[in-house]
Amino acid sequence: MKRWPLLALCLLSIPAAWPLSQLPFFTSDDGLFHLYRLAALDEAFRQGILYPRLFPSFAYGYGQAVLAYYGPLAYYAAEGPRLLGASYPDALKWTFALGYVLSGCALFLLARQFVGSLPALLGAAVYVYFPYHIAETYQRGALAEHLAFVFLPLILWGIMPVEPSINPARPGTLRLLVFALSAAALILVHSLTALIFLPFALLYAAIRARAAPAGGMPRRAGCHVLLALAVGFGLSAFYWLPILTESRWVGLSAGLENTGYL
Repeated sequence: MKRWPLLALCLLSIPAAWPLSQLPFFTSDDGLFHLYRLAALDEAFRQGILYPRLFPSFAYGYGQAVLAYYGPLAYYAAEGPRLLGASYPDALKWTFALGYVLSGCALFLLARQFVGSLPALLGAAVYVYFPYHIAETYQRGALAEHLAFVFLPLILWGIMPVEPSINPARPGTLRLLVFALSAAALILVHSLTALIFLPFALLYAAIRARAAPAGGMPRRAGCHVLLALAVGFGLSAFYWLPILTESRWVGLSAGLENTGYL
């Protein structure tokens, strides 16, 4: 891929992220919750706890098991700018801004499988400025869902064939690795999006496998995709496996009428 589309994507993403620089912090539905959780994660980091399933300072000192049930990857992404010296609000704003750039790059990579650079760049711009994508930042403050936009195109790119004219079913090893890592990242950043999206990604892979010519080994290609998905599940098992084993001890669906958050 030439470098000019990457520069163009960065420039196109500036208007989407520019309002983040106008105020110390922006008002949103969930923004303060992410701010508190980032501060708690940063405090744990400075105490040598790399994966704190419990934030002991929450709930008036009783503690809340936030990362035991809520995807941790978004906060680890925001912890990067924090460790580089950014304040808590600025670290979150940098993470939102980086999400716009990376999601555009991911969509451009996928679109280039079908069209040229200019149409792919246009598609990436539409993806960045999709109304729900913008609302996730400035209205909802949904950091996890915002970052999930980065991994959706990468998952589809990962199951695309390297040479469609030769074998429209079989992706390459690098693509399968990207697929596995992106599936794991999507689970860790926003498990609900993964629950909705991954079945459709597998359906798409199955449709491509059926399009393979005779001798294209569609079954073997399908097995490769399933194996890569299993790797993704394995890499994220430290997060979702405790949820499956411990959810019976907590009321995850209790009190849906209240306005509290776990």
